[in-house]
Amino acid sequence: MPQTIAVLVSIVIIAIAAAAVYTLHVFGGPAGEGTVGAGSQTANHIAQSGQPSTTIMHGSSATTIRSNASNQQALFSSPGYLYVTNYNGTTVSIINTSTYKVVANVSVGDSPVGVAVTPDGRYAYVAVSGSSNQQDFQNSVAVIDSGSLRVVKNVSVNGHPTGLAISPDGSYVYVALSGTGNLDAINTTTNQVEFTIRVGTGPNCVAVTSDGRYAYVGNYGSNDTSVVDLTSRKVVATVSLEGHAGGAAITPDGKSAYVTTSIGKAISIINTSTMKLESTIPEGTNTAAISFSPDGAYAYVANYGKGTLGVIDTATGSFVKNVTVGAFPNGISVSPDGKYIYVTVVSLTKNTQQAKQQQSGTGSPPGSENPGYVVVLDSSTYSVVAQIEAGKFPFSDAVGEANSV
Repeated sequence: MPQTIAVLVSIVIIAIAAAAVYTLHVFGGPAGEGTVGAGSQTANHIAQSGQPSTTIMHGSSATTIRSNASNQQALFSSPGYLYVTNYNGTTVSIINTSTYKVVANVSVGDSPVGVAVTPDGRYAYVAVSGSSNQQDFQNSVAVIDSGSLRVVKNVSVNGHPTGLAISPDGSYVYVALSGTGNLDAINTTTNQVEFTIRVGTGPNCVAVTSDGRYAYVGNYGSNDTSVVDLTSRKVVATVSLEGHAGGAAITPDGKSAYVTTSIGKAISIINTSTMKLESTIPEGTNTAAISFSPDGAYAYVANYGKGTLGVIDTATGSFVKNVTVGAFPNGISVSPDGKYIYVTVVSLTKNTQQAKQQQSGTGSPPGSENPGYVVVLDSSTYSVVAQIEAGKFPFSDAVGEANSV
């Protein structure tokens, strides 16, 4: 028991300090601004005063805009939403991907981390860690309806939830449980845990193959990846990593699984046919989330320690570009058409050590004092399109279609 508690506390601390592999989120200001609770029938409008700002870049110039009540109807009819978890708060902020404005802050519970959206865009599933109070983990997954922008269900899980992923057909949500070393499978029809599989120590990220057959679960505590057969519901392979697992993603062609290391010196590439380590990519300090361009030509990595977005050419297996985005980038997602990359950062300050000193006191997690940002990049030029003010410690994000049903 003492060892289990020690591992759990260590994982939570590292998740705060070095970023685990969770989905990208955008925050719309401190908790309580335009907050939507589980019992709300519709989303409250964003308050006109104290609004989070969005800076739209026009070459060397910039324009700052703010949300207001008068434009809400247009925002709700938008083609897409970006969901951003606010780790140092209790909300998920929802951003219109056409206007880059926050349309709602939805209350989900203390310290939300991972987020994933169903293929039809109808629901967003959010891992609620409750870990700001390490003695009172909430152990739940909140379900947000994208039509009403409210929580319609809270699903109890069998441990401390961290990263999660949804099956390609949308029938299951797979949740990594860092405290118990398990992977829970939530049936999206019943919104109940249907089965649980034992994986490694401190699982914190998960990715599912395109055929829905296998899950690759990164284990922070045991420095390895569990390959889970979701049909037989058993671990069929274990692949060692060169450090603590940070994030995981499957290439669009399904041939490889990439696993980053939040504390380590290489990104591991696993062959999904042999379920063995194929190669590694040397990288900088502390990588977190990873995502791919739709054609699979590039992998985008949050270089948490360097304050950059790393771009990997998947054909050569090497970094071809590092784009400065701000301090402590943690979450990454890509628009469905591949034109835009969304990166969460604690601060726009380029010097990460300076940002840490500015953003937090001694012993406090980064981003605990001031709002962070979502940086939107043009994937063809890697130029900054927008900088969206977010909540404290934007952790993870995910893109989904808006759904008015």
